[in-house]
Amino acid sequence: MNVLDLLLPATAHIACQNERHRLRWERGEIRALDHDDIPGELTLAALGGEPIRCAELVTAWQHAQEDLRVLVLASRGGADPLNPPATEDPTVSAGSAMPQAGPGWAGYSSSVAVTRSGRSNLRRAAAVPAAMPGLAIPGRQFLASSPGTPGHELPREDPLLELMRLPGGLPDRLVAMVISHWVERIDAGTAPASVSAALSVALAGRVSHAVQMWLGSTGIEVDVQLLSPDTPCYLERIESHPGEAIRCGLPFAWLSDVWLTGLTHLLGRFSLDARYIDDAVILDTADTALNLRTLTLSGGIRPR
Repeated sequence: MNVLDLLLPATAHIACQNERHRLRWERGEIRALDHDDIPGELTLAALGGEPIRCAELVTAWQHAQEDLRVLVLASRGGADPLNPPATEDPTVSAGSAMPQAGPGWAGYSSSVAVTRSGRSNLRRAAAVPAAMPGLAIPGRQFLASSPGTPGHELPREDPLLELMRLPGGLPDRLVAMVISHWVERIDAGTAPASVSAALSVALAGRVSHAVQMWLGSTGIEVDVQLLSPDTPCYLERIESHPGEAIRCGLPFAWLSDVWLTGLTHLLGRFSLDARYIDDAVILDTADTALNLRTLTLSGGIRPR
């Protein structure tokens, strides 16, 4: 199953050439509906012609599909919005936001604890490999700050920042594409060990947020371990911890199979895994006492 095929199309209106143009995402592809020759317009712009914003954004999108900054900086769920400063009239014509390994990969595991404040005990900047240019920026604060403030460390002209500001649910689709890309690379055995820290932070933030929303408390500490593919998932309480704490082990594919499809918790149960067979979804779940049970949903599933 390709999760991108499950997501509804999304369209955003943006300012381009003194007009309102449309960017439309559907089944993993983004298109500028009001332009016939994006490569040609980019060539003319490079030769000194008028910049074509639609073309620039489509190009930036194509480059961002593998960019792990998207996962480190993006929202972890519906109660964790980015709220970036709006630079466009957020007109939306369709679509809505989704619910909010190669050498060195096999056998790899990384653990990230999330504190009572709901934030990782690793600063997002520190957890990202230094070999990846532009990743060493603190958290997501820069998205909500203005020039000159401490959080504003990424230049405003950075294409990724502009993509994250797009209306119409397009940033959510970009998150889905980055997740899908890295799930495929992990499954194919081509994900380098150098990205393991960034993958761990991306998974830990979303798992911890989902667990806290499921149990109805942001005061619960969550220790998340990134598992290698085919390693059994687990969910357990840390009895020796002075407060309430949960330890959870999940593969990166949990983001694609469970989080993206809005199945993190269902009927009071937390989902550790989801398998899609024909028109049914088979979920491995746990109740609040951490008792495991398999649930089957018939009739298919489609996120918003």
